[in-house]
Amino acid sequence: MKRNLLLFCLCALSLNSWAGEGLSEKGFFAIRTGLSVPQGDFGSLSANNQNAGLAVKGFHVAAEYGNFLSDYFGLSGTFGIRRHALDLYEVNRAVMGPKLYAQSKWRTSYLLGNLLLKYPVSQAFSVYLKGGAGLTFNTLPQVTTTPSGQTDQKVTAEALAYGWGGGIKSIVENRVGFGLEIFSIHSKPTFKNNNVTVKQDMNALNYSLSISYQFN
Repeated sequence: MKRNLLLFCLCALSLNSWAGEGLSEKGFFAIRTGLSVPQGDFGSLSANNQNAGLAVKGFHVAAEYGNFLSDYFGLSGTFGIRRHALDLYEVNRAVMGPKLYAQSKWRTSYLLGNLLLKYPVSQAFSVYLKGGAGLTFNTLPQVTTTPSGQTDQKVTAEALAYGWGGGIKSIVENRVGFGLEIFSIHSKPTFKNNNVTVKQDMNALNYSLSISYQFN
């Protein structure tokens, strides 16, 4: 955690060093992408954990539109997708019987409404906190006993979601901004298939690089 914080601060100083005059930020549109790291049971690979999601590090992409009502307070909406592959190594070692193969990944789309609290260090550089709530739309991975086996059946589930995080943004010329963000998103969908019900924590920590455009 200390190492991540140090890197975050170094990047902040780097961005601020070449920031231009900038404009007072009001409306903005941002594209974010980066690493998504499973948290808790979702990232557990243990065959002895009945709640293990067996998810490994993946990626996410998100688009966010927002508006600042003052220099410090704003609202935004985010739509994103997230993908995590399965690691079945420990399960296959522990389970007697046919070997299991993952034919698809954990798939999540999410829609969040956010509250933004911003501290403008300068006209071109700011630090912000973000809290959000909304929905996730999730698809259960398909697992078969043959390497090429596939099924047409997709098991999906929606769930409430919430999250929080923060980031930095540097506005450069032509209203374009670059930034870094860390955001933790939490959701627990209930999947139902053939009278079997499975509740799965799908919490993840998203590390993002972003590019944004600000509006007057």
